[in-house]
Amino acid sequence: MQAATQIKGLHAFIHASASRHAAVEIRILQAARFCKEVRGTAASPAVGMQSRSLLQQSIAAACGTFGSHVPSVFTVTRVERDLTCLVSPPVQQLARLDVLTLQAADSSEPANSVLEEVVAFINSACNCALLTDGSVSPVFAHKRRIESTFGSTPPVPPAAKAAARSLPSKCSTPQCWLEGYKNISATAARCPSVDISSMSPQTFMREVLLAHTPVKLVGGGVQHWTATEMWGPRHLKETVGKSEVHVKVAPGGVFEGSEGALAWVCPEGPCLGLNGTEGVPAHIRSKMESPHRVVSRPAVADMPVSRLLKLMAGSQAMRAAGHPPLHTPSFYVEYLSMSSSLHALWQDLRMDSGNCGSAADGVLCRLARQLHLAHANVWIGDGRTTGKAHFDAFENLLVPIAGAKEVFLWPPYNASQLYEGHMREAHWRFASPGEGEPSSDAPHDWLPVRTRQGLTEATSMVNTPVDVQSPDLDAYPFFRDAIANVHVCRADAGAGEAIFLPAFWWHEVLSEPKQQATSSDDGNLEHNLAVNFWYKPLVRRNFPCRDCSWELDLRYSKAVQAAFAEAAA
Repeated sequence: MQAATQIKGLHAFIHASASRHAAVEIRILQAARFCKEVRGTAASPAVGMQSRSLLQQSIAAACGTFGSHVPSVFTVTRVERDLTCLVSPPVQQLARLDVLTLQAADSSEPANSVLEEVVAFINSACNCALLTDGSVSPVFAHKRRIESTFGSTPPVPPAAKAAARSLPSKCSTPQCWLEGYKNISATAARCPSVDISSMSPQTFMREVLLAHTPVKLVGGGVQHWTATEMWGPRHLKETVGKSEVHVKVAPGGVFEGSEGALAWVCPEGPCLGLNGTEGVPAHIRSKMESPHRVVSRPAVADMPVSRLLKLMAGSQAMRAAGHPPLHTPSFYVEYLSMSSSLHALWQDLRMDSGNCGSAADGVLCRLARQLHLAHANVWIGDGRTTGKAHFDAFENLLVPIAGAKEVFLWPPYNASQLYEGHMREAHWRFASPGEGEPSSDAPHDWLPVRTRQGLTEATSMVNTPVDVQSPDLDAYPFFRDAIANVHVCRADAGAGEAIFLPAFWWHEVLSEPKQQATSSDDGNLEHNLAVNFWYKPLVRRNFPCRDCSWELDLRYSKAVQAAFAEAAA
């Protein structure tokens, strides 16, 4: 009866807390033990229905106690490895998991819906698969199978292996490497086009999302979006020209790349006898990946969209006049949330899960709404940018709106091949007085510079020290094994295409511009516009970590079960 006692104790704690506070925070301080017993409650015939009923009654009573009070919050902690901080000792830490906020009860909402939400939260926190009556969900069998498949890379065709072996000896330029990657991907028939125009959500879940492999999506109705038809420099100026946006500025169009730390330690010239790790304590340095390298973050400035477009035009004029790329600033809006300054553009996309639009333009929306949206981002640039190799802990739908995106991807199942780990960050700065943003609109005044002060104590956990367009295989020999596993996906706005980038896949993104005659103020401005939608991952893992296991997020239990039920029908 240990499990029943533990759950009854939870019930009493919730009930007592709810009677004292309008907003209740529930802490299960021994969650590792609690989660084990919750799983045991559902699995053990000896405990049986008595404990199942206790589980149901505990949560239901707590939810009922809240009534119409202000939102209540559940938090669950469990013991797991803390990989985010290099200062903490390398032991297991109490890591806080997700927070569940329950809105005040709605009389029109079924009473069971709150219970289902809390059970789903406990499932996610405890990595179990309970139903509201305490029994085990049928998805549990699929859960183990899905998790076991993550970590296995499909066999590489012999022709692709041969092409991969030849690259290091024949390639001395980035263009050669990129063309070689494309050849390997094509030889292995990777990143196929998938027509989703008549696909059911269940099939999309089973054959696209759970396959966890990059694909190009066609037939999603993207070509019918207002954004695809209307967005361009002139439309942006007229619609959101006065809106402030967070702009990233870097030389040569390269963003978030890795480079030697010495360039930042001694930006004015060579440093004799130094290696770039000076000042980093030995116990910190030993936990870092490539401590002699840094991730170079762009300089940042806030400005109206209209000023951004003016600076982009000036940068284009510098390139046309023959200025070298590294002496030309590149302006880029990246990772900008659509819910912030450019919310007015949201209506131009057919991705509102509450109103997916017509049968023609809402296909992608209807398939994606079974996912849990985390962020919707807009990207604005000149189409001559490179987002260097990194991974995101989200399922990603990337939709070009103007121009094209070409993505080079590597699977996440062997993290050592891309040298996953903590890397020190350095930030480009403007050379203007006080190191603030320039006041002029002359683009050459916006060229950022390296400074020793730009080195920070912060680290990135999602970037690789490997320059995939010019890899140093002596310094990073494990990348040699990753070459044959490259996937290359290309999507063009004119064709209404999108790309599915699975969570945790490494990817480097190259943008290509669209030229469009706009107002006389803009001229023939090169530009690339895109949106992407980040969803909470179906299968997740801790990071940075080269040996952590994968775990199905049980918030997706119903969708996963429905997908396999359709296949069995």
